[in-house]
Amino acid sequence: MDSKVRKIFIFVFALSLCQNVIYVMKIGNTYLNICQVLAVLYVFGTLLQKGKIGYIKKSIRLLHYQPLFVCFVLSIFLSVITTLFYPGENYFVNTVKGLIVLSTSIAVCGSTYNLAFDKVFLRGLIAGYFINVIFSALQYVSFNSGGMPVTLAYFFPQNFYYVCMQWAQNVLEITSMEASIYAYRASGLFLECSHYVVYSSLSFLLIYRSYSALGKLTRGVFAALTVINSLLIVVSMTGNIIIYCIALVFPILVEVGKSRRKTNNFIIACAFLLIVMSLLVVLNENVRNIFNTMMSSFGEANITDGSNSGRFTGWVEGFMSWLYYPIGVGYNNAAKFLLNTATSHSTFNYPLSILLETGIFGLIAYLWSFYKNIKIAKKNGNQYAVVAMIILFLIQFGSGQGLIGFILCPVILFLRGSENQGMI
Repeated sequence: MDSKVRKIFIFVFALSLCQNVIYVMKIGNTYLNICQVLAVLYVFGTLLQKGKIGYIKKSIRLLHYQPLFVCFVLSIFLSVITTLFYPGENYFVNTVKGLIVLSTSIAVCGSTYNLAFDKVFLRGLIAGYFINVIFSALQYVSFNSGGMPVTLAYFFPQNFYYVCMQWAQNVLEITSMEASIYAYRASGLFLECSHYVVYSSLSFLLIYRSYSALGKLTRGVFAALTVINSLLIVVSMTGNIIIYCIALVFPILVEVGKSRRKTNNFIIACAFLLIVMSLLVVLNENVRNIFNTMMSSFGEANITDGSNSGRFTGWVEGFMSWLYYPIGVGYNNAAKFLLNTATSHSTFNYPLSILLETGIFGLIAYLWSFYKNIKIAKKNGNQYAVVAMIILFLIQFGSGQGLIGFILCPVILFLRGSENQGMI
């Protein structure tokens, strides 16, 4: 592949990892994101290059799970056998489709691992973060001014693409009423606010980890957009702000303890921007109204309110269903199984989905991978990887987000990285 074409492809691939809206096709009940397709193309393109086959083995070795990989495969095999005995429902076909999609997620892991030290790849991830924050800011302006909708729902309609009510009136034919919201939610290039906050948390950590390797202009833009993004997320009244706060505070505490100059510069830049924002709050009535809304939103963010009752119901029903099928109902069958046997359409909990779909062996494999990776990261002094793994577990446990590109990418990069590297 020509060097220039390769760089463009890698940059576009990095951008594609910064969204979960743009899909290519639908396999079963899963939309196949463009980043997964590009990852598969990259894998095959790499395999065609002489001497590049070994990187796949390294990608698998990264997760340090050779024995537990066998355990996970065994659990899937047992659950597939179980699906053959369910009359009236084609669970087996659903499992096969799920495994096809899973293979594309593995391609995302391998591609990210191989590009971890590629400067073009990192630039694409940074550009993706900037675009998302700017897009979210435009959404805020549009929502409050009643202007033209800023959303990709017209071009990539999905059942649970959350669109504010005033925009949904124009796109009701492509979005369900259940996905209509009544207040501003920062969502960037994502289906909903919670996904965007998770992406923002991991991306902030990722870019901040490489702060010293960035140019002065990029540092300034990153600091400014991080402040703006933080305000937008607070206004959004989401319980996931807890995860965002962990991501925001952790690196500052770590780096301040080490007295690193790069952190001092970042703190000075953010402090300056906060002072400017404070002056605007005092001097400008419109900005003051926004600030008051933000503060009330922060107080109203509650992960235990009534809107989450369906989530807790999904947890209970998912666990009770597993008790009847301890070896699993088949990979990718949790949602379909619950729809047919309970009142929920999801467990809203990825570890619980693993348990329900692949049984106790699959859950053991999943938990062991976390333990193993955190242990190795601590041994290598890679504190960012430890926090990334903790954040990953929290979001998968609380939000049910599984093997998605925008989650896999930063986590793999942190596990791949080293404290002695200027870049991830």
